[in-house]
Amino acid sequence: MKKMMYVRTISSKGQIIIPQAIRRNLRIYPGTQLEIRVEADTFSVRKHAKAHRH
Repeated sequence: MKKMMYVRTISSKGQIIIPQAIRRNLRIYPGTQLEIRVEADTFSVRKHAKAHRH
C-alpha cells in the first residue's frame, strides 16, 4: 500500500474522522476495533488483532 498523509481537526468531543480512502484500503468498517498506541508525543492507530481461541 502506498503511503498516505492527511490532516484532520479534532472535534469538540475529541473525535477525528478517518478518511474513506484509508478505511477502504485497510478494510475498516463500522464495529471494527482499533488499537491506539501512545509513545512520547506521537500516537498510532491500527486494527486490533483479535486473540485466537483454543
